[in-house]
Amino acid sequence: MSTEEFVMRLDCFEQKLINNEPLLIGVRTVMALSSNRIFNEGKKSDGSMIGSYDTKRELYVNPDKQPRKTADSRLNIAGLKIAGKHGDTKFKSGKPHKTAYVANYKDLRNRQGLNISYVDLNYTGNLKSNYENSSRGEPEPVRIDANHYQIVLDSDNADKREGLEKKYGVIFNTTAD
Repeated sequence: MSTEEFVMRLDCFEQKLINNEPLLIGVRTVMALSSNRIFNEGKKSDGSMIGSYDTKRELYVNPDKQPRKTADSRLNIAGLKIAGKHGDTKFKSGKPHKTAYVANYKDLRNRQGLNISYVDLNYTGNLKSNYENSSRGEPEPVRIDANHYQIVLDSDNADKREGLEKKYGVIFNTTAD
């Protein structure tokens, strides 16, 4: 290696340090680990499971506003059928139902073929994608300055985070690990 090449390598290294690239690498790693913990493992910041799904309160949902509404026998997915609690498709007045009855939220997720073994916050994918600040699937923090990065959620997902943490406890903070 010539002296000029060595100086060029040092300049490149210096520029990376000035831009604090090692910190960015660390931040991306922490974001990826946090995203995996929250959305794939269903764990809170203290390492415990986020919680369990409601199995008590019945509800009616509009199948057209759900991420998956149709049945698929190959995948053992029941799907959502527009019907009342007792299977009726019309009210006594003769008007058709517009919603589907489900016994509880866990039943709703199960009928859609979604994970019910732990609280999975990745219902539509919007919160996870916004948490990672990326459409590429690779966590991308927002740079505040060379020494500060932030995970920024849009207002809808900030409200989701607040509600989830109010219900289940601290989820989105980083862990000591």
